[in-house]
Amino acid sequence: MLRADLHIHSCLSPCADNGMTPQRIARAAREKGLNLIAVADHNSCENVQAVTAAATEQRLCNLPAMEVTTREEVHVLAIFPRIGSAMAFQDEVYNQLPGDSRPEFWGDQLVVDARDRLLRRCNRLLMGSTLLSLEEAVQRIHALGGLAIAAHVDRTAFGLIGQLGLVPAGVPFDGFECSGSAPPEETRRCSGLPEGAAILVSSDAHCLREVGRRYTLLNVSAVGFEGLRRALTGVRGCGIVAWKNTAG
Repeated sequence: MLRADLHIHSCLSPCADNGMTPQRIARAAREKGLNLIAVADHNSCENVQAVTAAATEQRLCNLPAMEVTTREEVHVLAIFPRIGSAMAFQDEVYNQLPGDSRPEFWGDQLVVDARDRLLRRCNRLLMGSTLLSLEEAVQRIHALGGLAIAAHVDRTAFGLIGQLGLVPAGVPFDGFECSGSAPPEETRRCSGLPEGAAILVSSDAHCLREVGRRYTLLNVSAVGFEGLRRALTGVRGCGIVAWKNTAG
């Protein structure tokens, strides 16, 4: 069984602690017994390569990812098989992301290397919404070979249900992430998630103590993107086994 926490923010996200650097995230994940992580910063992948390198040193797998904000202010986790695919998606997102950041209001947005050294500050308004519709964002994620997972669907702010009041028909999500405030199966019933849809639980960590506070147990034979895809679809005996919530 693999322990997967697929929603972690680094110091690039304006709402995350500046101590969320690649080396510290990787060590915290290892200490929590995680095998598979995804650092998904808001509307950017600029720290993905550094986190991937740091995770590899800790014998962890970090999947390239982003938490994109759609035009409807819905958060979607975009998880990719390769860094190149994630960076291609970042180019598209940046082209659809208006505004400049003001650190005094939104906080620092630190781009760092794999040894936690500051390279620069990102001046884009990463807390903003892109001009991509929900349908367009999911379409572009799939076109680049990625997985689209609706983030914290049961949360009022930026969650699919809170923003739209329903799960829109015809949007082919690969899975749904729950916040962990209630058992996932209860969330499925109360939120109207499709029967049989894959449900994940992740930490949405913004500081080190939150890494791994919630995670999903996956029954897969290999750590990585393909294993996650098989767990979400339930093929070849793979699947989601359980959800763990250790948050106090």
